[in-house]
Formats: sequence, C-alpha cells, structure tokens
Amino acid sequence: LSLLLFCMLSLLLLCILSLLLLCVVSLLLFCVLFLLLLCMLSLLLLCIVSLLLLCVLSLLLFLYVILASFLHVVLAASLHVILASSLRVTLAFSLHVVLASSLHAVLASSSHVI
Repeated sequence: LSLLLFCMLSLLLLCILSLLLLCVVSLLLFCVLFLLLLCMLSLLLLCIVSLLLLCVLSLLLFLYVILASFLHVVLAASLHVILASSLRVTLAFSLHVVLASSLHAVLASSSHVI
C-alpha cells in the first residue's frame, strides 16, 4: 500500500512538474510571439512613414517641376520682350545711321552740283 501511495504521489508530482514546465514553455513562447509582433508592427510603421515621406517628396518634386516650368516660361517671355525692344532700338539706330549717311551723301553731292 505504501509503495502504491509512493507511486501515486510521484506520478502526481511528475504531472505537476510537467504542467509547470508546460506553463513556462507557453509563457516563453508567448513572449517570443509578442516580441515578433512588436517587431512586425514597428516594421509596418516604418514602411508607412517611408511611404508618406516618399509621397511628400514626390509632391515637392512635382511642385518644383511646375514652378521651374512657370519660371522658364516667364523668363523666356521677359527675355523675348527685352530682346525684341533692344532689337527695335538697334534697328532704329542702324536705320538712322544709314539714312543720315545717305542724306549726307545726297546733300554733299547736290552741293557739288550747285
């Protein structure tokens, strides 16, 4: 009877120890899974932040291209106006010089005739 009691107690102790070991292993597994979940969430957050940053940089690049195109058009138009007006002044001055020298030549030749 005492041997049977000893066997039953040792079996009970073995069951309790195995349940404790199972609890410890389960707790360790839960901790590992929780850490993996935290890592995955941090990676997801990093991906979202990177995507938002990429969207913002793309928008800034798009605005830069639009602004550069607008400035190119404005500067080209301004340069065209400046060049056209200076060309008119240059042409007018050249025409004045040509007409004045022609008139001078005509007057000089007509004074020789008179």
